[in-house]
Amino acid sequence: MASEAFDPFANDDDDDYGDDHGDHYNDDYADDDDDDDIFLRLDQSHPPLPTTTDDSLLRHSTKTSSSTNTAIASSSSSSQPYYLNHVRGSTRIRHASQRLAAAVGTLFASYLLCSYSSSSLLTLSDIGLHVSSFQQVLIDFGCGFGVGSCIVLLMFACEWRMGWIRIVGFWENVVKEEVFWINFGWDVLFHLGVSFNEEVMLRGWMFTLGCHGLLTFEQFRSYHPSTAANIAITSSILLQSTLFAFLHISSPGSSAISLLNLFLGGIAASLNVMVAPGGSLWLGMGWHFGWNISMGHVLGRSTSGIPMSCKVVSVIPRPIAVSSSSLPSSLDEKEKKRISYEKYHGGTFGPEQGVLAPLAYLLGMVMVVWLYGWEHFVEWRERLVMVDVTQSN
Repeated sequence: MASEAFDPFANDDDDDYGDDHGDHYNDDYADDDDDDDIFLRLDQSHPPLPTTTDDSLLRHSTKTSSSTNTAIASSSSSSQPYYLNHVRGSTRIRHASQRLAAAVGTLFASYLLCSYSSSSLLTLSDIGLHVSSFQQVLIDFGCGFGVGSCIVLLMFACEWRMGWIRIVGFWENVVKEEVFWINFGWDVLFHLGVSFNEEVMLRGWMFTLGCHGLLTFEQFRSYHPSTAANIAITSSILLQSTLFAFLHISSPGSSAISLLNLFLGGIAASLNVMVAPGGSLWLGMGWHFGWNISMGHVLGRSTSGIPMSCKVVSVIPRPIAVSSSSLPSSLDEKEKKRISYEKYHGGTFGPEQGVLAPLAYLLGMVMVVWLYGWEHFVEWRERLVMVDVTQSN
């Protein structure tokens, strides 16, 4: 039986649009002249196409009769097929409003805690929310945005060049009657909310203050301050990266591979804090926002299964390949194990589950270090060492 459609933010059946590119799959991959394979589209919202070499059937509408649907569904794979979560613009407005409200709440709570706390550790500067100058904030955010967008574009170019995905359109809405730029604007607000909320909570509170908090444990007092700081930094990176990965465990298409990739993403995010001037979060916020908006709504790829209402570039990933020379009336186990390009491009979860994600994160870290060097990291670490010395005395 075909899998049910996923919407991670709402259970409204009328909000989930499924995949609006069924015809693209049939038309573009049925006549692929790269080889003799016929590429079958296994969709969550529609049953898979019949296994046949008849081109007219491969291009047929997904509106098949109920009896045919039942027969086809019985032979579908039980594994999660590639699927983009599509939503109406009105649903995206609700999602964006929720994310923005969460981000505002996080920022306001952080301000209250830092402003009215008797502890000298709890300052906006300690969690990376200080503003040395508006110009510096724009520079850090812009550099992060550039790095995040650049590595996503490189991943997209590699996937396209290797034939894992195909471009099928431009400037498309899920609901054609809606206005593209209105939907895109709400998508921007949505990802700004996500970026601010996650960076403040995970990299500001959990990572930065985690380093300070670990140094208060008695076990750290026996180490040299420099050694204690190194252990605290390493432990805090591992803890927040693990939490960051597991926050996505319920996302559509999530697997052990996606969690491992996101764990590496958490390490990269920690590096953003350490190399930015004064441990600022603005660099990481820019990276996070540039990564998400470029992947999901500019290049039309799934971002941790997050729904989308529009995309500048529409793509279809290459589905499961089945040899046309041995097509049976139904798919057997041997054929189900044939090559699936989902393991390369990330399937439902998106490129963050693909084979290129680790390389993208590593490249991003190299770019950040190239832009900022290690000077600010040394200063940031020395402040942490001084905190340990002060507490020991």
